[in-house]
Formats: sequence, structure tokens, C-alpha cells
Amino acid sequence: MSSDTDNISLRTLEGTSESETDEKKSLLKGKEANNGKPGKEKLGKELSLVHGVGYIAGSIIGSGIFISPNGVIEQAGSYGMALIMWGLGGLLAIGGALCFCELGSFVKKSGGEYAYIQKGFSFNDRNRYVTVLGSLMSFLYTWTSTFCIRPMSIAIIILTFGTYLVKPFYLDCDVPIEIVKMVSAAGIGLLVLLNCYSVKLAARVMVILLMLKFLAAIFIVVLGIREVATGCNQHFQTFFDGSNYSPSKLSLALYASLWAYDGWNTLNYGTEEAQNVSKTLQRSIYIAVPLVVVVYFLINLSFFAVLSVNEITEATAVALPFGSKTLGNAGVIIISLSVAASTLGSGNGAAFAGTRVIFVAARDEKLPLMFSGVHRHFKTPIQSVFLYAILGIIMLIPGDLGRLINSFNAASWTFYGLCFASLLIMRITCRHEARPYKVFLPIPILMLIAAVFLVILPLIEAPVDSIAAFGIILLGIPMYFIFIFPHKYKPAAFSKFNVWLAMNSSKLLDTTLSTYSEENF
Repeated sequence: MSSDTDNISLRTLEGTSESETDEKKSLLKGKEANNGKPGKEKLGKELSLVHGVGYIAGSIIGSGIFISPNGVIEQAGSYGMALIMWGLGGLLAIGGALCFCELGSFVKKSGGEYAYIQKGFSFNDRNRYVTVLGSLMSFLYTWTSTFCIRPMSIAIIILTFGTYLVKPFYLDCDVPIEIVKMVSAAGIGLLVLLNCYSVKLAARVMVILLMLKFLAAIFIVVLGIREVATGCNQHFQTFFDGSNYSPSKLSLALYASLWAYDGWNTLNYGTEEAQNVSKTLQRSIYIAVPLVVVVYFLINLSFFAVLSVNEITEATAVALPFGSKTLGNAGVIIISLSVAASTLGSGNGAAFAGTRVIFVAARDEKLPLMFSGVHRHFKTPIQSVFLYAILGIIMLIPGDLGRLINSFNAASWTFYGLCFASLLIMRITCRHEARPYKVFLPIPILMLIAAVFLVILPLIEAPVDSIAAFGIILLGIPMYFIFIFPHKYKPAAFSKFNVWLAMNSSKLLDTTLSTYSEENF
């Protein structure tokens, strides 16, 4: 067997029981017989700077800006306070992106938060307890991301896609939610085909859809300017009337804006697929995130110029009444199709991020081995794509966008906070290692403080949503010690089924299980 295979063997067999070892040896032999080059399949390096900007900006600009304005202004109480929440959300997105720029340049492994938490909290590999801590924390992210964060993300985005795509057929009445969910499920199916076939094609689609998003944004901004020019500026004369100053309510307003900004870390999930990863990551973030913040400000001002606070609050999809009041039914149709294209692009970015977390965690044996498969021809993690799609479709069933967003943010910012803590830990434990990029130290400190507040404050106003998210996170602890932590009492049947599933899925889908090596960089 090759040296790569020896590495797989050492990693795969370490800390396992005798029966488990025999099963995993048979898996390695099966790979060798099946491919001749076991463990050598890797993801292709297809992502350039243009693709990076497309993925980041395209992932951010999606459903959020077209559904979040009602949640922001409902909790903020006024145009002015809502705009402050959008500005604060933009600053947090920029700060988070700069921190992740250092993390992604230093820890070049794909997987985003999973890779950073694992390295940060495993700061002493000679201490067994510290090693277990890092392994547990990274697994909790994997568990929560796979079964909560990422499926919720795609469900929110694709439900918005379905709503706007179907609306032109229901101009005079509400869109039936059953039709929306069916169309949304079809949208997920389209993303599955795209992400299984080619990373480069998916990236090109992101760039094309990003252009359409900017055209849609320009269209909305021009309509807003036209309304102001014709004298519709009375809303700006009462900009702060009715403002809410409750910290818990403002935290929910900030949550809604942060959902709209989510996606600033999309490229971090696929750093192994980026060309010249450090430069591509830095430049993509510098271009994409500030550009989106400016676009969001302009779009919100256009909404504020046309719609009253009550009209925004009562709208489930704010762009639709905006289009109706400015251009009638023609405006509804144009904006509906534009937003549908926009959200489809955002869904494509969410699929890229979610599937890479599953893939990397499976490669490290934090999820079933079968999900570390890479298709021999397409060089895509198709098993991970299928799992992500199935979980996303399941999340479509409840269809309550507000509750999904609250739970998503509670879980997401818990792990963002752990990533900022990991960055600070690695500044101490890895201080002698070179860093291609280094963020100004107060930024991760402030981001960590902000993450703590964003996790705690919403418990007052939306305790059920936050507790549901934390419950899923905590459920991962027993799952880790039963199925992941190496011990002699680990269920033998689980190990055998894991190996059997990996072998047979690889044969069925023409994939090879992958490994990771720093030599790629």
C-alpha cells in the first residue's frame, strides 16, 4: 500500500477495538482493490478570485434582504433604528469576515468552523483531555451544522425562492404554502444536480446569478430614487418615531439583519479548492463583504421611501408590496423573478458550505465514512450533497421562517464565538507559526464579546427558539461519547455498519474515500 494509505490506516485504526480494526482493514483493502490508488482522490482546485467573490457576495445577497426587513423593523420600531441595526449587522459581518480571513489563511483545511474549533481547542496534543476537548467541540459543530444550522439555512433560502417564483401566478391572492414547498423541493433538487456535476460550473453559475442580483438591486434602488424624486419622502421626516430601545428586542432585530448578512464565511468552507488560498480568500472578502453592506443600505432606503412601517412589518416578502406600489403587477412579476434568481444563487452558496462541512467531518471520522467520498470523474463530494439535500427538504416541512431564523442564528453565533475564541487561543499556542494574514487583535476580542451577547439576549424574547437550538447542540455530547470517542464499549454493530455503508456506497456512486494532507498547499 502507498504512503497515503498507510496514513489512512494509522488515522483510521487508532483507538479502536480489535473487531473494529478488522472491519476498517477490510475497508482499506476494498478501496485498494476497487481503485488501485486508495485515499488519493481529492477535491479539485477550481476556485479563482472571481469565483471567491461570486460565492461570498452571492451567498450573502439572497433571501435575507428580501424577507429580513420586516423582522428588523418589527423589533426596532422605526426606520432609523432599523437602519442602525442593519449598519451594526454589517460591521459584525465585516469583523467576522476579517477574523475568518486569518483563520482560513492559517488553517487551510476546508470545513470552516469545524477546522478552526478543532485546531484551536486541541492546543496541546500531548494532553489527552485537551485533545478530547478539541475533538468534542469540533464534533458538536459538525453535529449541529449537519442537523440544524445548514439544513435550516437552505430551507429558509429555498422557501423564499419558492415564494417569489410562484407569486406571478397568484397576483391577486396569497400563494398556497403547499405549492411553495413543492417548488422549493424542486429547487433543492436542481442544486443537487449542479453541485454533484461540477464545482467550477457551480461557481460560474454563482457569478452569473450574482450579476443578476446586482441588476435586481439596481432596479430596486432606481425605483426608490424615483419615488423620492417625485415627492415621496414623508417617511424620512419621521425616521426615528416609535423606536424601540429594549436590548432583548434590538438583539432580535440584529438577528434578522445578521441572517441577511450570513454567508460572509462561505469561501472558508472550501479553502482546499481555492487557487492560492491565502490571497484568494483575503481579496474575495475585501471586495465582497463591504460591497454587500453598501448594497443593503441602498435597498433598505428604497424600501423605506415607498413602504410604511406597518406595510413592511405585515409583509412576508417585502419586495412584493414594494414592486406592487411602484409598478403594479408588472413590478411584482419583475421583482419576483429577480428575487427568485437571487435566492437560488444564495442557496447554491449554502449548499457549497454545508456539503463541505459534512465531507471534512466524515473524512476525520466525525460522521459516517461514506460521506467522505469524492466522485472519481466529477471530483465532487456527492454523498455529502445528497445528505445535505435530504435534511434541507425535511426542514421545509414546518415552513415557519421567523422561528427558523431565530434558531439558526442562536446556533450559528454560538460557534462563531468559539471560532473567535480559537483565533485568540492560537495567537498564543501557535505564536511562532507564520501567518499570511493577521487581523488587528481588538477585532476578534470585540467579536467574541458580541457573540456572547447575541447568544444570551435573545433568550429573553424568543426562549423557545434559542432553547431548541441549544438542545440540539447538547444532544451531540452523548452522541460523541457513544459513537466517536474511542473506547472498548463502542457498539460493534455501528462500526460494522459504518464500514459496510462506506464500501457499498462507494461502489454504487463511483466514489473514493478521501484524505487530507497539508502537502496540498
